Amino acid sequence: LDAAQARQATALYYHAGAFPQCEVLLRRLMELQPDDPQHWHMLASVYLRQDKKKQALDQLALAREKRVPFSERDVLLLANLHAANNDPYGAAQILQQGLADGDIAESGTHYRRLFELWLQAREQDKAREALLKAARLSNDPQLSFYLAQLQMEQEDFTGMHQTMLAACAEPLPDEHVGRANLLMGISQLKLGDTEGARRSLINATLVGGANAQAGQWLSYMQ
Repeated sequence: LDAAQARQATALYYHAGAFPQCEVLLRRLMELQPDDPQHWHMLASVYLRQDKKKQALDQLALAREKRVPFSERDVLLLANLHAANNDPYGAAQILQQGLADGDIAESGTHYRRLFELWLQAREQDKAREALLKAARLSNDPQLSFYLAQLQMEQEDFTGMHQTMLAACAEPLPDEHVGRANLLMGISQLKLGDTEGARRSLINATLVGGANAQAGQWLSYMQ
């Protein structure tokens, strides 16, 4: 088969679900047209159709090494394949490099995923940095609460307070008000603002969701 015939046969086999035959044809196409990025990515797709995640990862990693052009979707797929093959550190590296190079658009969603991967890789400082960017780029107050909780555990009370000030700059949905007041009150208490902390914690007891914890902190203060 020449290249045109091989492409046509590949499409027919792919739509028929004959993926092993697709593999043979795509390898042939890669020999005939090594500079065509479509063949590289198509072969990875064929592997995934057969749940061959390791082969798909190896295929995309080799393509990346050979500087085959990657779209944002391809870079994200490569990162997810590293994660699926129990390599969260490698996945985080791919995702962070893609964000740094502009191959992946900066968004709260992408930085949240980066945070999760660094956390799985037990890279606490990198996870916190990614979460900080995710919170800044997202309108999800829960990300800010998660960041504040992480900063509290690391005893970064100044950072925690700044996170909560940013989170409360705009009106919050009712279901988040109690949690916000609780975290704000804790940060104020740790920074020596006793009266401000008391007000925030009292407010937290008036709204469902965090009233029990706020009551415990008030009891501690007394």
